[in-house]
Amino acid sequence: MKKNERQKQLKEKNYLNQRKMIQEILTQDELMDFITQSLKEKGDINLQVNIGKITKEAKERILNLYGKTVSNIDLSNQGVIHAHKKKSHFLEPDDLLYAVDTINTTLEIKLSEIKNQDCDVIEFDKDIDGNIKYLTEIHHKKNHLLIFNAWRKKARRRHDATPKSPSQITSETNLPQAINLNISHSFLDVNGNHEKMIHMILPMSKT
Repeated sequence: MKKNERQKQLKEKNYLNQRKMIQEILTQDELMDFITQSLKEKGDINLQVNIGKITKEAKERILNLYGKTVSNIDLSNQGVIHAHKKKSHFLEPDDLLYAVDTINTTLEIKLSEIKNQDCDVIEFDKDIDGNIKYLTEIHHKKNHLLIFNAWRKKARRRHDATPKSPSQITSETNLPQAINLNISHSFLDVNGNHEKMIHMILPMSKT
């Protein structure tokens, strides 16, 4: 086997192993806990979690736009902090609960002219109590989108609206139901290390 091919295989294996270590967040309560804790701790530790799967239809839209597609939607605590850093973003913490639903349902997607951290960026727009935009880095080799910023053009309109489940649990995503286990769980930081952060609701193992 050639050296370059061997190195490529090792990188792909490393990506897969890192992916397995990313904690899944399956409920709105879990995601809200992660958002709240991220804003409270101000990014002392870099953490990344998986908040949903991309549907078949959304994958096709991304493929048509970008030429490649991915399966996962991730959020980091740094992304949470960055999105809420400016008052001009008109963002409230629970606005990030809409991210997975927006990525999976909106037809308003475009490739940004500006990269972030040397990554191509896809923008997703949707009218949810007013226009909201989510910016995601596309990591096709690592098989995920990473939400790194979000904002509204104006403060959101006030009326009854219930956010969608962050993971959009369907037969397509085939995510397990969650049970409430009041224990501390670890997240994978950006260097591949584990750090404890918040009390989590862990998925029930399949039978």
